[in-house]
Amino acid sequence: LGLAALRAYEATADRAHLDAARAVAEHLLERFWHPDGGFASLPGGDDRPFRDGADGPGPSANAVAGALLHGLYEHTGEPRFATHARTLVDALFPLACGAGIDGAGLIYLRRVSGIGQ
Repeated sequence: LGLAALRAYEATADRAHLDAARAVAEHLLERFWHPDGGFASLPGGDDRPFRDGADGPGPSANAVAGALLHGLYEHTGEPRFATHARTLVDALFPLACGAGIDGAGLIYLRRVSGIGQ
């Protein structure tokens, strides 16, 4: 939902979409952020999904959340979004590399979007 709202903002420049994307990101950071970086499946949970296709076709939840955080940084200039995106990718990138094609979403964020080290 957050990434969809961000893409709607990019297409329309309607600030309501940017506000919605920010609200989703704030909720995720408040409730699902894992102390080691990335988002847990459940509030306070220990698992951090990094495999593409684990919840159905498409990139992992953390890859989508990383794209949302990075996009919010690009549009708002708020460094905390960039910091969280970088921490997420740095924490989960080694796991994604070991997952082969199933880690492509996080690998894409690192290699193509330039998030992380």
